[in-house]
Amino acid sequence: MTLTKPDSILTSVIRNRLDHITKEMGQTMLRTARSPIFSEARDFVTAIFDARGNKIAQTSYIPILVDATPWAMEEFAKVFGDSLQEGDIYMLNDPYQGNNHGPDLTIARPVFVDGKHAFWTVSKAHMIDIGGKGVVGYNPLSESVRDEGIHFGPTRIYANNELNHDLWNMFRNQLTMPDIVEADFQSMIGAVNVGDRLLRTLCDKQGLDTMMAVIDEILSSSEATMRDAIREIPDGVYEGHSITDNDGLSQRPVRFHVKCTVKGDDIFFDLSGSDNQVAGYVNSPMSNTASAISLAMYMCLDPDMPHSDSGVSAPIHVTARPGCVANPLPPAPVVLCTTAGVEAIVEATTQALGKALGDRVPAGWSRMFIPNTAGFNPQTGRMYGEMHTIVRGGSGATPTADGYDTLGSCVSLGGMRATCPEMFELSTPFLLHEYRYQPDSGGAGEFRGGLGIMADFELLADNIRCVAWGAGSLTETAAAGRAGGHPGQPNRHWILSNDGDEDFFHPNSFVTVRKGDRFIVNAGGGGGWGDPKRRDPEAVRADVEAGIVSIPVARDTYKVAVRRDGTIDPEATEALRGL
Repeated sequence: MTLTKPDSILTSVIRNRLDHITKEMGQTMLRTARSPIFSEARDFVTAIFDARGNKIAQTSYIPILVDATPWAMEEFAKVFGDSLQEGDIYMLNDPYQGNNHGPDLTIARPVFVDGKHAFWTVSKAHMIDIGGKGVVGYNPLSESVRDEGIHFGPTRIYANNELNHDLWNMFRNQLTMPDIVEADFQSMIGAVNVGDRLLRTLCDKQGLDTMMAVIDEILSSSEATMRDAIREIPDGVYEGHSITDNDGLSQRPVRFHVKCTVKGDDIFFDLSGSDNQVAGYVNSPMSNTASAISLAMYMCLDPDMPHSDSGVSAPIHVTARPGCVANPLPPAPVVLCTTAGVEAIVEATTQALGKALGDRVPAGWSRMFIPNTAGFNPQTGRMYGEMHTIVRGGSGATPTADGYDTLGSCVSLGGMRATCPEMFELSTPFLLHEYRYQPDSGGAGEFRGGLGIMADFELLADNIRCVAWGAGSLTETAAAGRAGGHPGQPNRHWILSNDGDEDFFHPNSFVTVRKGDRFIVNAGGGGGWGDPKRRDPEAVRADVEAGIVSIPVARDTYKVAVRRDGTIDPEATEALRGL
């Protein structure tokens, strides 16, 4: 059956089926991968593109990854457009050829229907090891992208469904954890193969002409929805800026500047006013920068707006002068771009949009500051690598709701999961002594910021390498409050050694650790929204009862007198609030 204008029911059915296929691709990776970065944290995405390079469906685990993927698809098409064959699979991880940063490997399989290239199935994930001197991909001493591991431009890794063993073995031999990487790689191959099979089955049922008509309708509808949302923003020029804690090689903060221009139903973002590219690894290639802008837009507009296809991106235009930190020239290092770089761009963008949208913009989210460790795990007799995603901060409050506790950074918008404590202890040489909410870490406000986590875990092995990476340890980079709300607490982490010494570790540094050392991590909270004195006293009392807010903060900041028995003193509260 062929349709020129599909009806809304058929469009909805096919849209949901496409979304379901990407979820099945994601489940394939979750159930077959070996590293906790895949199976626990879900630091990956899956997607479907049409042959024209339009994204038409995705999983939303890590939005910053998937919204950069169209850039990679352009590179695949540029290199292999005339030579695509059924049974081919391609990969790339070069940040200057459409990727975010090197540890994120992009896998793409062209899907053929009736002998014609019609779609792509895509998986993209953070690999536990890509060679080099970093720990799980992070090397704060990088002076060049070449110091950050092995990078591939668009590369045919499978031909006629057969792995190029020579090429793969050359890569594998540069790794310290080749078995884990190979298992994770095969889970990604399995995902695109599952997507290929399910997509061809759907096309067999609906017909390719019908599928393409529906896809055009999906893209058109999403673009119209985004244009409607942009028209609600007053025309004008709005600016914002934010900083990172440092660039890795120096302690100098790095500034990102966003100039937003709204013209009718188009919106333009120019980051040319940002600092020049830096020596350290916080530089953000254009694919990552554009994705961060889209992420900020999703945070400020209707949360029910579709965002899984390229239609929503059509009215959003992003530029940055070559050679600035938001559009660096190779070989500048970039590994921190997906976290500290994105967080600064998002904060600068929401700051700019807040001048136009006011109450609709949420408060700032906590920033990621995480220790990565790797080495030999005596409990399993194997090498391991871990991105300690149990360390999670809180999200920013909104004009109508408190922030989410321990949701993590805006980079994933809640899509990345914390490794469960039991799996953390099983898969790493650490013993978890304490794991709880950090009281008072969320910024005070009429709606308070989400809490950060407090964790205490002890190292049970020797010869473990550790890198502390991220941002949010400064007062200036703590989650910003909005509309009179207070900022969240910044990140504060230290090592408690066997002899009782406490050594604070700074973001973007190698950390010396020994058996018996304990990591004490206090993740920051999200920013508060609105004047804290306007918060419902009963909500403050409930927070005190739950251990979320202390009695002194309730009194001094929220101006609510909570007795030690957990009840409110109404007369004292009225006096505190000047009522």
